[in-house]
Amino acid sequence: MGKKILKNFLITIVFLIVAAEVGWYFYTSTIKKPFINIGKNEVVEVKENDTLNTVLSRLDEEGKLKNLFMVKVYNKISSGDRNIKVGSYEINKDDSLNDFLDRIISGKESYAYKITVPEGKNIEEIAAIVEEAGIVSKDEFLAAIKEYPLPSYVQSNPEKRYNLEGYLFPDTYTFNKDVTANDVIGNMIKRFETAISEIETEEGVTISDDKLEDIIIRASIIEKEIKVDEERPIVAGVIENRLEQGMPLQMDATSLYATGKHDTAPTPEDLKIKSPYNTYYVKGLPVGPIASPGKVSIEAVLKPKKSDYIYYVLKKGGNGEHVFAITHDEHKKNVEENIN
Repeated sequence: MGKKILKNFLITIVFLIVAAEVGWYFYTSTIKKPFINIGKNEVVEVKENDTLNTVLSRLDEEGKLKNLFMVKVYNKISSGDRNIKVGSYEINKDDSLNDFLDRIISGKESYAYKITVPEGKNIEEIAAIVEEAGIVSKDEFLAAIKEYPLPSYVQSNPEKRYNLEGYLFPDTYTFNKDVTANDVIGNMIKRFETAISEIETEEGVTISDDKLEDIIIRASIIEKEIKVDEERPIVAGVIENRLEQGMPLQMDATSLYATGKHDTAPTPEDLKIKSPYNTYYVKGLPVGPIASPGKVSIEAVLKPKKSDYIYYVLKKGGNGEHVFAITHDEHKKNVEENIN
């Protein structure tokens, strides 16, 4: 009987040790990475009268904490319900609990404004986003754009509407309450430069300053013309084919930029507008970019898909796809089948 009791006792001890080790592992892994279901540029708001526990409970209710109990245990053991600062704080899926606690207790990384600039927006649309966020007025932003010192890779041209068009990178940005228009512009240009460096590394290429504008012009057209990512390299190839054959690009998005219209079909009158941006009027590329392209469009220009395609038309009843053609007769038939 004694041996059986000893055996059961040892089994119990082993079980408790294993359970403790598993529990400790789960506890420490939860503290190292406590957050789940965190999207890009996720923000946590700390409001007046919020305590640390109420903020954690709110995150749990939103399904963003792995285990509220363990997080609260850690908080209690470490220092209790510490004072936190009112503000808006970015939270990342890879943050440890300490990263997050340091942020909201110190208040150093709080910000007052957040803007999201989607791919394909032009400078005037970006100015409207900045104004809507309450940072500065649209007119103040546009005035700052015109006066902002140009980076070495941006070519100044009096025919351009805005010399910095295309170089304010689409992304989500946060700013403190003292932000100026120049701060916003500088941050967006810096993000552009980072994105170009990332692309150079990922694609194994070096983009010289004298080649960059050509790339961004093409990418901006692709960004405005094409919604389906898989088609972007194809259209990059179409642009190349047309330029090599000495054909006008005749891209609708360029005539719309020339007229100041957005997200609509150009009229026959729009296509005739005499503008250095309208590729129905000028031969070759427009004088400058027509919008801020994202990485996918820039990469498409660097790696165009080789084909004999010269034409494309929006597919009827599709989800933004296009029908491509080599000859004008094929294109004419595609237009008849997909328009109206």
